[in-house]
Amino acid sequence: MELFILLSIFLNLILKKNKECINISTTVLIVILFLYSGGSYAKEVFLSNHIARISFASGFWISLFFIYVIVIDSLKNTKPVYKIGVVLLFLLVFTFFTVGGFLDKIDIMREFYVRKSRFISEISTHMYLSFASVLAASIISFPLGVLAYKKRKTTQKIFAILNIFQTIPSIAMFGALILPLAYLSKHSRVLSSMGISGIGFAPAFIALVVYAMLPLVRNIYSGLRNVPEDAKQASMGMGMNGIQLLFMVEIPLAIVEILTGLKISLVQTIGNAALAALIGAGGLGVFIFQGLGEASSSLIMLGVLPLVFIAITAEYIMNVIIMFASKRMNGYD
Repeated sequence: MELFILLSIFLNLILKKNKECINISTTVLIVILFLYSGGSYAKEVFLSNHIARISFASGFWISLFFIYVIVIDSLKNTKPVYKIGVVLLFLLVFTFFTVGGFLDKIDIMREFYVRKSRFISEISTHMYLSFASVLAASIISFPLGVLAYKKRKTTQKIFAILNIFQTIPSIAMFGALILPLAYLSKHSRVLSSMGISGIGFAPAFIALVVYAMLPLVRNIYSGLRNVPEDAKQASMGMGMNGIQLLFMVEIPLAIVEILTGLKISLVQTIGNAALAALIGAGGLGVFIFQGLGEASSSLIMLGVLPLVFIAITAEYIMNVIIMFASKRMNGYD
C-alpha cells in the first residue's frame, strides 16, 4: 500500500496545479482505502460464516463513479503523458488488490473464479463482435458518406434510411433478422457452411453494423462539408482532379470530425453488443442477463464492469488519437 501512496504523491508532484494534485492524490487514497477495508471485512465475515456472500453496496459503485468524474475533470487540461500515468496508476491499484488476493472473498470475485474460463471466452467474443462490426460499418460508411457529400440528391435518401434503422429498438432488430437468416441458411449450403443461421453471430453482427453506420456517415458527410472553400479552390487551381482533391485535401482536413464519428460509433457498438447475448451470440451480456434472471447483482456487475472499462478505454484511446490528429492538422508536432 505504501508503494501506491508514494507513486500517487510522486505523480501528482509533477502536475502543475495544486487543485489537480489534491484531487488525484485524494481519489487514489480513497480507492485504496475502499478496496483494503472492503477486502478485509469480507475475509473476517467469511471466517465466521463460509456460506456468507459479501458484496459491495450501491454506495461503493456510486463513489467510484464520482471518483471517475473528479479524475476526468482534473486531467482535462493536462498533457497526455500525465493522463496515461494516472490511468496506469489506477490500473496498478486495482490489479494489485485483485491479483494479490485481497478481494477474493468479495462476491464478484468469487463469481469470476467460478466462471473464469467462460469469462475470458465471452469478453473475447464481445470485443471481436464489437470491433469487427465497427470495421465493417466503416468500410460501408465511407463511400456512403462521400456519396452523400458529392451527390446532394442522394443525401436525404441516405440519411432517411439510416435514421429509420436507428429508430428500430435493438431487440426488435435482432428478432427481425432471425427469420430471413434462418431461411437463407436452410436453402443455401454456402451460407450454412459459413455458420450463418437465424441466431448467433450473424444477426448480431448485421444489426450492430447497421446501428454503427449513422454516426460514421453523418460525421464523414459533415466533416467534408465543413472543409473551407478556399482550400478546395486553391487545390483545384493547382490542377488537382476530384479524386486527388478528396484524398489529399478534403479528407485530411475533415479527419478530426471523421475520427469523432468513429469514436461515437465504437463506444455505442460496445454497449449495444451486450444485447447480442439474447440471440445466442455471446459476449458480456451473457453474465448481465444471467444475473438478472438469478437476481444476482454480483453476476450483473461481472458483465457490466468490464463492459464499462472497455468502452471508457476505447473512448480515451480515440480521444488521444483525435487530439494528435487535430494538432497535426493545425501544423503542430
